[in-house]
Amino acid sequence: SIAPKQTQGGIRQIEVAAYTPPNHNKGKVLLLVDQTHWSALETDLNYFVEDLQMDGWQVVMVKAPRHLDSRWSPNVKRIAKVKALIQEHLGAPVKGVKMAILIGHVAVPYSGYVAIDGHTLRGDDHRGAWSCDAYYGDIDGIWHDNEVDHINRTHAPASNIPGDGKFDENQLPTRLEIAIGRIDFANLPSLNNGVLRNRSVKKSKMEVELIRQYLNKNHAFRFGSLHFEPETLIKSH
Repeated sequence: SIAPKQTQGGIRQIEVAAYTPPNHNKGKVLLLVDQTHWSALETDLNYFVEDLQMDGWQVVMVKAPRHLDSRWSPNVKRIAKVKALIQEHLGAPVKGVKMAILIGHVAVPYSGYVAIDGHTLRGDDHRGAWSCDAYYGDIDGIWHDNEVDHINRTHAPASNIPGDGKFDENQLPTRLEIAIGRIDFANLPSLNNGVLRNRSVKKSKMEVELIRQYLNKNHAFRFGSLHFEPETLIKSH
């Protein structure tokens, strides 16, 4: 186990227990899989489920709606659907869900307005709503959509106006009940401009292949099949 130690300047010390007994009952994890990738990744997902089970997790896997990048409005219902799936599986017979993992381009919640650390340059391109998967991990918090009114003219997806389904919150309203993770290779700049793919291969197929490679690498890491140089990168900001 790893226990970070908080100090005034951030995490300066990490303690690692070398002989901690393994935990064979870590709870339940919910896998929400992009429904457009379900069939193509079925075999790989089943291996991933087995890996998680051998690591002490009880696994539930369900299909979830894909995010629509070309138009925002349909995503509002899709986001609500994903949240409902999580809330549904928090109750019986799947009590004890501790984590949800979004696999593929599952509907992406957006929230916020504030742009800090100087990220308001180049035409105020960063002010507005940005992706916020933490929304899915907050089961009992109240999220608002009636105050922020901002049109981002250099990055349209960040625009946030009342009633559009993008939330106002810049900070989490409450502590998260479950952890949220995402394995998603959609909209990578190198994927969109063709650097990572052969022009004859559809972008959607390459997206699936990248997820497959990630899951295979994850499996190899768990079984000690990957070899790394003993190197460390340390940089204090």
